[in-house]
Amino acid sequence: MDVSRLTNHRTAYLLTYLSVLHLLVWLTQFVGITDDSFGQLTTLRQIAQGIPAYFPPGYPLLVGLGHLIWAAKAGLVITLVQHAMMIVTILWCFWLLERCVGALIACGATLVMGVAAPTLLTPQAILSENVALFGMTGALYYAVRYRDRGRTRDGITGGLLLGWATLARIVPMAGGFPAIFVVMLGAKPLSLGVKRFGIAMAVALLVVVTTIAWFAVRDNRFVLADSLGFHLYDRVFTAEGLIDPYAPATMRLQKLAGPVDLRSVPHWKVGPPLGKKNLDDWQVESLLRQASLEGISKAPLTFIGFSLRQVWRQYFENPTPQIPSGLNYQLTQHDPTLELPPILSARGTLWRYALERGFAVIWPVIPWLSLAGLVSILFVRERGIFLSFAIIAFGYLLATALVEFELPRYDVAIIPFMFCLAAGPFALFGTVFDYFVDW
Repeated sequence: MDVSRLTNHRTAYLLTYLSVLHLLVWLTQFVGITDDSFGQLTTLRQIAQGIPAYFPPGYPLLVGLGHLIWAAKAGLVITLVQHAMMIVTILWCFWLLERCVGALIACGATLVMGVAAPTLLTPQAILSENVALFGMTGALYYAVRYRDRGRTRDGITGGLLLGWATLARIVPMAGGFPAIFVVMLGAKPLSLGVKRFGIAMAVALLVVVTTIAWFAVRDNRFVLADSLGFHLYDRVFTAEGLIDPYAPATMRLQKLAGPVDLRSVPHWKVGPPLGKKNLDDWQVESLLRQASLEGISKAPLTFIGFSLRQVWRQYFENPTPQIPSGLNYQLTQHDPTLELPPILSARGTLWRYALERGFAVIWPVIPWLSLAGLVSILFVRERGIFLSFAIIAFGYLLATALVEFELPRYDVAIIPFMFCLAAGPFALFGTVFDYFVDW
């Protein structure tokens, strides 16, 4: 039978399987929200005026689309689009993984990936990780197509997707750039791969630079968001306690904050008192950023070591409990267009609990299988693609650890890549088994 027909059949079966699962989740689950969910639309209005906001513009674009389509039920529209994005993401993973380990193992990995709690529940929540994951996976998929087929539109599409992912969470560029470079090393001749890498990355950078230029022209600030200082403060002061008490910005911060231990309060508690001292949000962010950089400058090796340990810890943490369920009664804001109950009353809470409990059972094995996948890289067919899974995952975690405090929820953006890596040991086992059978 024609191999292309077999691949089409497998894709059709997987598409049906994934569509049924995601439709059930969309129909039976609350829209998952956090306090951050309510700031997305306001952010979009602020960005349209050329003023940088706390959130970068990538995810507010999707939220704005949901409100544009159906303002009264925007949460349903956003999550439906996100479920479709996750389905496509998993299919991209299947097509890439199939080239590395073969159809049988790739199908098995995709079936497990598809029913895993993070891939089913993350699209049901208003989280920017949805765009980050979709953009990084799509960029990798289209980079492979561009390498093999040479169609410029594939390179442009991959660059646009990575640019969008970067506008959503900033850090995807850290894993996406080197991963796509490794993929392009498989081109023949090599110079052609380097050229195609340059084209794809130029598109991604153009997306980012154009956005920064918009803010620079309108508000004279060369940033994607005005929240770096807040995140760095939480990471450097609160998480690590790395402070240079005699540095000028730190001394000013301590004076304005009053008699509090800055290592014990997050930015959302230290910010309001500073606001009462006639500092606007931009000045508060700038002061926190400067003080944080002073702490890093005091002990850079300590900072790097702590970041690497955070990567290692976070890599093993189960993100599922931190995916919002829509039953969070501690919200400080409310929005009826997002806080929506399930369409069908079908004991969705029990279904969610079963998904979370099932994933908690298999999760302790997944990180170790993924690490074992790196050992088995010599036995996969497309080593560049397989290695790129690891580069994206660990690049994303490392970039996050350099600017964010430890939060397991961030891992949801790398779960599919971990499942892809976890398929590696099975490919190794198959190679050894075939060797002894042939022998």
